[in-house]
Amino acid sequence: MPDAGELRGPALELMAVLMSRGVGVTISTRGGLPQADGLVTLARRFPTKLRAEIGVFSSDDTLIDQWESGTARPSARLALAGSLMHAGAEVIGVVGPIVPFINDGEPDLRRTLRLLAAQGVRSIKPLFIEDGLGLVRQVEREVSRSRGRLLNGWFRMDDGPRAGPRRLPPDARQARFERLSHLTAPLGMQLISCRCAVDAASQKASCLAGPIETTRTGQLDLFG
Repeated sequence: MPDAGELRGPALELMAVLMSRGVGVTISTRGGLPQADGLVTLARRFPTKLRAEIGVFSSDDTLIDQWESGTARPSARLALAGSLMHAGAEVIGVVGPIVPFINDGEPDLRRTLRLLAAQGVRSIKPLFIEDGLGLVRQVEREVSRSRGRLLNGWFRMDDGPRAGPRRLPPDARQARFERLSHLTAPLGMQLISCRCAVDAASQKASCLAGPIETTRTGQLDLFG
């Protein structure tokens, strides 16, 4: 990302070492071009071993300034997605973190999805906001007190297990997942149904997946 320049070199070097040894790498980023052009170079060198999950909070720059200060602009992230696709990487569009009544409106979601589709992205994964240490206070400080209180109210409605962080209640997540499903279908996009995002009972589930080419299991592997 723009504000993490000192971490770019080591991260890219580590990824290159892993992929040169046949290990697929998944990276989740809210960076964009030109800062993340090193990812594009890696994708050209190892086109089947890189999976990039590019997060897009909103297509509205004003919301990005309020909620994701220090991250790349939506246009820069979209440019990165298109460049990675062209270089041969697998790209997943991560929509979110979805915050009720902030970035979950149908017009904003439709615009975001259309922009991703225009770059060739065909797989979409929703990400719903979860509570974290000091998150509500940070929202009150950096966005507004009313937004922080609203978010805290949503978290208090979560009656799921307390083993993990507070989350949006299941019905709120399900309603927004269905909204995304309705919007992705006409665009020919695949909405990744992730149980840990929608199903409150699966607190220990994981969304992380490796590149398709490095996670396929051949039939003969069963007899290895």
